[in-house]
Amino acid sequence: MVAIKVIAAVALVSIAFVQINGKPVDDNDWAAPFETALKNLTSKFTEVVGNNSEYANMAKNGLNTFVDNFKTELSTLSKTLEGKAGVSDLVKEATKQWQSAVDTYGKNVSNEMSVQKLNEKFESTLKYITQNATELSKKAQGNMEVDKEIREFTKKQIDALMEQVKSVQSKFTDNKA
Repeated sequence: MVAIKVIAAVALVSIAFVQINGKPVDDNDWAAPFETALKNLTSKFTEVVGNNSEYANMAKNGLNTFVDNFKTELSTLSKTLEGKAGVSDLVKEATKQWQSAVDTYGKNVSNEMSVQKLNEKFESTLKYITQNATELSKKAQGNMEVDKEIREFTKKQIDALMEQVKSVQSKFTDNKA
């Protein structure tokens, strides 16, 4: 009897130790390379641009362009998923909610932003996309066709966001030379 209690106590302590010291699995680990790449771009952007308001405005316009295109693409994804057989109502509703949130987000991009705030906005936009895509993919519950469509959509959006930052950076570099 005492041996069973000792084994149970050791097992409980071991489980607690593993849970406390173990690294939690993050569903967005797949996005880490993109986040790192964007952070490298935005930090270089800050070094090159500094507080030049002309280029800060160019970056803000680039972000607004991205958000407008993103809204259009998300609307297309939502309509595509709505029309597909086998797509759960949960996925359809989650896509509509995401679309509504992006509409609100697009209206709240400030006209007066420093380069640092724009960089933070670009980085938070990437995190927002990856988190929502991950959640939407989870809700697809193994529907490979929907999951593939979500991944393709996400990759396209991440590429477009990176291109916006690169575009502003190259315009500044070209004009500076």
